[in-house]
Amino acid sequence: MRNELIYKLRWETAGFTVHQAADYLGISVRHYRRLEAGRVTARAVHYRLLRLAGGDLEALAPSWRGCRLDRDGGLWTDDYPTPLTLADVRAIPWREAQIRALNARIRETEAAAVHAVPAVRRPAQRPVLRLVR
Repeated sequence: MRNELIYKLRWETAGFTVHQAADYLGISVRHYRRLEAGRVTARAVHYRLLRLAGGDLEALAPSWRGCRLDRDGGLWTDDYPTPLTLADVRAIPWREAQIRALNARIRETEAAAVHAVPAVRRPAQRPVLRLVR
């Protein structure tokens, strides 16, 4: 009985030929063909490595669910419509520092504005004119 999952992971997910998959898994082509034919039981590491080869990062850890790498090295997430590049990922700490600095400036400006508000002054009273008879 053919192991359809191994076949799909090899061909559809990773895009490997039989020879490439065997080389990637570190096994002989003959042994790989027996895996795919179902004559030998595939180990969990075989499934995981083929998923990783296809860019599925959940194979690393469940916290990476919804993230994958494309063949050009772009990081795709379910939350973002375009891939993130390595430069985008490296810029995250810098952008966080920028946000912290801007938030500090906003707090300083707001604090200065509160102290600069003049006290409410009452309008000067008009002198009362009294008629003396």
